[in-house]
Amino acid sequence: MLPGKGDDRTPEQRRADALVEVCRRPGAGSSDGSGPRAHLIIRATVGTLLGAANAPAGELDGGGTVPAENVLRIACDAALTRITGKGELEGEISRASRTIPPTTRRALAERDHGCVAEQCHRPPAWTDAHHLKHWAHGGPTTMSNLVLLCRPHHRMVHEEGWGLHSLANGRGALTKPRPHSRSA
Repeated sequence: MLPGKGDDRTPEQRRADALVEVCRRPGAGSSDGSGPRAHLIIRATVGTLLGAANAPAGELDGGGTVPAENVLRIACDAALTRITGKGELEGEISRASRTIPPTTRRALAERDHGCVAEQCHRPPAWTDAHHLKHWAHGGPTTMSNLVLLCRPHHRMVHEEGWGLHSLANGRGALTKPRPHSRSA
């Protein structure tokens, strides 16, 4: 999504998005985005990973917090390590990792050719794999449950409550959020 018509991000958010995209440009990885991912440590509760109402923010390893909605977006394509505490075993998530395997990532790049949002032309290397049904809610990490979204569109779905509906041509239509709604 380029600045201008339909881009309601602040200048600061556009600059932050640009920095993230430059840092994730293929180098050691590949042009389809299947290369190694950055390593980021975020501590989060099971409630945060499940998208529970009023779930606490995640904590960055070096200090600072990450809003719960951001944790869900990041967890769409991340390796997770569980550390369970007293009383958390009842709500334990049975799957420890949701990283998209490189072979699946390459297949997504071949199928989607980049961000699936209508009118978006960002290439696969500038996208994240998005679970249509989030893995924390039982969604599998399979081709039929995954699409590629560029980071601005991925943020819109996870953090701003936009819906994503499949179109016949393999693209996705984003729908404006209803007040107080959130997508997984």
